[in-house]
Amino acid sequence: MKSQLIVVALMILSLIVGFILGASLFNKRETVTVPQSTTSKVNTSVRSTTSTWEATTTEKNVKITSSDVTSTTRQVNASDGSKKVMKEVRFNYWTSIIDGVAYLNLNVSGPGLITASLSYPTGKVLDLKSFQAPGIVKLKLCDRGRGLTPIFGRYLLTFEGISTYNLSFAGPNLAFNSIKLGVALSGNEVTLDSLKAVLDNRGDLPAIAKKLVVEVDGKRYEYPTWIELPVRKPKRFSKNLGIGLTPAKHRVKVRLLDQKCTGEWRDLAVYVKSYAGPKLRVEDFGVKVERTQSGDLVKWIRLEVRNVGDLPVVVDSVVVDVGSKYSFTISPAAIKVNGKVIIQVDVEKPLFSREIRVSLYSSGHPIATFSKSLP
Repeated sequence: MKSQLIVVALMILSLIVGFILGASLFNKRETVTVPQSTTSKVNTSVRSTTSTWEATTTEKNVKITSSDVTSTTRQVNASDGSKKVMKEVRFNYWTSIIDGVAYLNLNVSGPGLITASLSYPTGKVLDLKSFQAPGIVKLKLCDRGRGLTPIFGRYLLTFEGISTYNLSFAGPNLAFNSIKLGVALSGNEVTLDSLKAVLDNRGDLPAIAKKLVVEVDGKRYEYPTWIELPVRKPKRFSKNLGIGLTPAKHRVKVRLLDQKCTGEWRDLAVYVKSYAGPKLRVEDFGVKVERTQSGDLVKWIRLEVRNVGDLPVVVDSVVVDVGSKYSFTISPAAIKVNGKVIIQVDVEKPLFSREIRVSLYSSGHPIATFSKSLP
């Protein structure tokens, strides 16, 4: 009987222990360690201060001033707290133009294969290239072919998986370092003969001048041209014009035009010059008068004339007023600027006035009138 009680007690004890263990297992919860999300940091080192742009990652914007060299190191914080460098890129950039195409040039140092792209802020990609760094890569600044000037404003330069940069450009800024309009005597005609200039692009984007427009008193003359204008590299340019000029005042406007990447034409540079025209001054006025039985006879008139104006002129006819007017056609007398000629007319007409007036003409245009009083 005693042994039976012991067995029963042991059975009860085992049931209690089993119940406790089962309850413990039923209430047990699993603990999972969730690693921290990966974040990125951009460390940059910079030298030079010429252009302003912005280095951007998903997490952080860093303001940078440089056009020479920047270094971008992308780091990852792992869940264990360690930091691993994924890729480092150092680069400098400049613009160029080759065979009518404008480029952003990147000199990149960094390990392995790198993919770089250039796009507008709207997301439109202008160019994308993969290359082995270190090396130089050229990205097009316009995606619409040759002969187009890139537009000013903001561009996105992206190194895939590393960083994106906002590059801002003010655009081309063309100036005439010097300009000369040539005026020539061609036969009996005065012409705006040629244009010679030194052009300087003082902006930060290259340009292509494709049209020269010359306006003389509002009349338009167009000349196709092709001038590639990189940044800060002055270029000489010349063009034969052959525009006839009358002996009068003139206003000349010179325009160099380019076509933007959008297709729009615009003035790259404008130059305006005004001419006062030829101005003749008499330095000697000679008259030969002969007395006859029927009265005085004007034998000849001799003028020594200098051109003190800013355009040459060709005198081809003379009107002599000796109380009556007489017209004479003479051999063309070309007078350069600050030049001097002698014009002599055999009149052989009776004198009806003690004042003689002589008017000079060029192709029917009056140039000057001189008078002389006789004793």
